[in-house]
Amino acid sequence: MISSSPPSRRPTALLSTRIQCAQADCQHDNPADQSLCERCGRPLTYRYLWVVGQSEGVNPAHVSPSGRYRAVSPRVWLDTQPAAAPDLPQPWPEEALPYFHLFPHRLHVPVLFGFGWHGGQRLMLLENGPIDGAGKLLPAIAPSFAAASPTRQVYWLWQILDLWAPLRDYGVAASLLMPDNLRVEGWRVRLRELIPDRLHPGGQPSLADLAACWLGWLGALQIQVADSVRSLCEQMQQPIADTPEGLRAIALQLNDLLLQQSTQLALKLAVAGGTTAGPQRAHNEDACYPPAQHSAETSLTWLQSPPDLLSGLGIVCDGIGGHAGGEVASQMAVRSLVMQLRALLYEVAEETTVLSPDVVMQQLEAIARVVNNLIASQNDSQQRQSRQRMGTTLTLALHLPQRINGGTAQELYLLNVGDSRAYWITPERCQLLTLDDDLAGREVRLSRATHAEARKYPNAGALTQAVGIHEGDRLYPTVQRFMIDEDGVLLLCTDGLSDHGWVEALGPEVTQLLFNDQLTPQQAVQTWLEHANQRNGHDNASVVVMRCRVTAQAPKLFDPTVFDPTVFDPTMTERAIATAMPQPAPDADVELSQASRALLFDNTLDAPTPAKPRPKGDRWITVLLLGITLLTLGAAGVQIWRQMHTRQTPRLWPSAPVDQPATRDPMDSINTQP
Repeated sequence: MISSSPPSRRPTALLSTRIQCAQADCQHDNPADQSLCERCGRPLTYRYLWVVGQSEGVNPAHVSPSGRYRAVSPRVWLDTQPAAAPDLPQPWPEEALPYFHLFPHRLHVPVLFGFGWHGGQRLMLLENGPIDGAGKLLPAIAPSFAAASPTRQVYWLWQILDLWAPLRDYGVAASLLMPDNLRVEGWRVRLRELIPDRLHPGGQPSLADLAACWLGWLGALQIQVADSVRSLCEQMQQPIADTPEGLRAIALQLNDLLLQQSTQLALKLAVAGGTTAGPQRAHNEDACYPPAQHSAETSLTWLQSPPDLLSGLGIVCDGIGGHAGGEVASQMAVRSLVMQLRALLYEVAEETTVLSPDVVMQQLEAIARVVNNLIASQNDSQQRQSRQRMGTTLTLALHLPQRINGGTAQELYLLNVGDSRAYWITPERCQLLTLDDDLAGREVRLSRATHAEARKYPNAGALTQAVGIHEGDRLYPTVQRFMIDEDGVLLLCTDGLSDHGWVEALGPEVTQLLFNDQLTPQQAVQTWLEHANQRNGHDNASVVVMRCRVTAQAPKLFDPTVFDPTVFDPTMTERAIATAMPQPAPDADVELSQASRALLFDNTLDAPTPAKPRPKGDRWITVLLLGITLLTLGAAGVQIWRQMHTRQTPRLWPSAPVDQPATRDPMDSINTQP
């Protein structure tokens, strides 16, 4: 756990300790009752480490033998020299390897930091563990079930099942079978450590073992979900459950249960965005959606009348390639994404079956590759080579309101490429949801260095991929699905804000003002941009704030007569998609250069293919179809609809999974700084 918590939350035993500033250009020793460095004014890093090994009996009042650690409890140590490199053995011990391979799952899995010594025994030290800002372990999952809502209970189980396959592949599935090893932080399930399968008393763990664990929690489950979970556990105990097909079937059933429970929650979103060139840059190569001139606040449920299909969309892009390239790439990406996602949401609105998470993820990956190929084609047409090629980072958040049994599921999908980030922030905590595509992360996945070690490389922040640099078959976006079951703020931002840990340090405070109605979402965006300019200031910055309020109140009925879905022609080409969408207006303090405007609008793109207007009769057929689906009209209405519906509209988004992409080449790095 890396914390910037208020001094009052820190253990009293540490108040006499000195903590070193983690910034390489500072490293000043500070009292442990400070949140900001006395010299440079940047946030101090309080890195709490979970100790794996026989460390019982360590006195919290004494420093460990290496001198840099202070024991908060027998198995929780504080690193007082976060700028120093940890002790690392070579070669890596066998028990350390799964931590490298599972680094992409760091939202749930701890990260290897280094090694320490106590009593002549080598101890493994883990960062990013389930430890709060006061150095205390987060609650165990078993006693937390009783106070959790039905949606959260199923969401915890879904996360555990989602981790089963990757942990099993690396021989540590036993980590999910020991309840004390499973900790919860609000909605999120976290592992205290990875436990090798060879230590499991029953031999190789199976889904039957996981089912036995879940059955032990059955008495604490809410009545709405207990019977369904019991039925799933019975299926997990069958031999076929351990096959890929069996695991997928169980996952789909658990997902259906999760979506059904989430329909009991009414979600109200308020989304705002903005971007700034910053005090040191003449041009702004960032772009975002919604732009500063537009913000949306709506109850996103198909039982109400949404004013805009894109009311649950946020995008930030950080362009690469200079003001005649980077700003073009980021603007082109936003425009193309808006057009394609509007079409996707229109299709979801008409869909009568539930799309599984893997299908939605594949659709979003395909959309990102379309954007990638548009920019790559622009590079090729201008004969841009190597570092001259323009590209962009991309982080987008999409609320996908799927209709289930008359309600709306509260799913949130995140897609990211590059080092722009997404955070989930409440007044109590700040959680980083995305993983940067940079050289430091690649070195960890290849087991070449710990993340603490790789972060100190001179080119640690060099991007390993970005949108538009290469062809689409070499782009591997990370797509994640989350459920919104609590009040919070989703913050998307480029590195002009996220550098130096300011989001983690200030996030809960700004979010508290937002939920106290002392700030509107647009004012929160401006607050973050001011922090970016004043506390960093070295780069452009873009921010999207998505405020989420969750209630259990039943929403009003949907009025189909006021729903006018956006018309989309599925025959449009990729270039037409990129150019047909009106460009979000840039911030007032940023003007595109004449060369960039020529690149973006006129000279090199083919003329946009006009969208084929849909006949008015078809529009009323669509309205009637929605009315029938949502209001369950009688047989007479169904018969009328069948008589009027004379043709089928071609589907742009197939419901079948697309082919899997080729295996990523981990050595492929663009080595380009945004």
